Amino acid sequence: MKNSKKGFVYTVVDKKTDKVVYVGITKDTLKSRKNDHIKKSRREKKYPFQNAIATLGVDAFKWEANTTLLNNDELAEKEKELISQYILKGNKLYNIDSGGGIQKTIYKYKIDDGSLLKTFDSLEEASKTVNSTKQSISKACLSSTYKHRGYLWSYKFKVPFIQGKDLRKKRVEKLSLHSGEIIETYNSVADASKKTGINKTSIAKVCRGERVSAGGYKWTFCLKDKGYGI
Repeated sequence: MKNSKKGFVYTVVDKKTDKVVYVGITKDTLKSRKNDHIKKSRREKKYPFQNAIATLGVDAFKWEANTTLLNNDELAEKEKELISQYILKGNKLYNIDSGGGIQKTIYKYKIDDGSLLKTFDSLEEASKTVNSTKQSISKACLSSTYKHRGYLWSYKFKVPFIQGKDLRKKRVEKLSLHSGEIIETYNSVADASKKTGINKTSIAKVCRGERVSAGGYKWTFCLKDKGYGI
């Protein structure tokens, strides 16, 4: 059974620049999460933010909590949203990915009419029902077709669940990583990859919110085309 305890989003500000440099989520207290980062900063192997604590010192940062309590799915979405917002503002974050990694609810739908069949608390639980792997279920939830083993899978709840258009055929925009300004628009992910030399899988992952940037740019599906999907 998924832990029903709610959590909150917190941000860490560099006192020198007065800018947010890290976005995190926790179901514990802010003090406990802070102490955890400090403890990990003393290890030989550490992540960028923990390395910054080890280098600059814990007093170089200010920790701020958003007091709004959210469930797992809301926490995942809010973390991704804030990371994206700060990057578009030009903040240089220590986050190693685009967020949303907390365990989310998985929805399994019938492929013919989009009706909901079952809800799962974890990818592992969902994968067992179709003799698959949690990686495959996650890939389906984030894909353009949502299909896997004869069903539709998604992290989002909507009945009926109607498949969107193939995102590989949607136009994509290349944006400045710092200002968020649109630099150029391409006919598809493949077209963008061909003209820029940047890996198409990486571009697609940025468009889906799975990673922060690709080739030094932010990427998004064209706003005028966002009538797709669920």
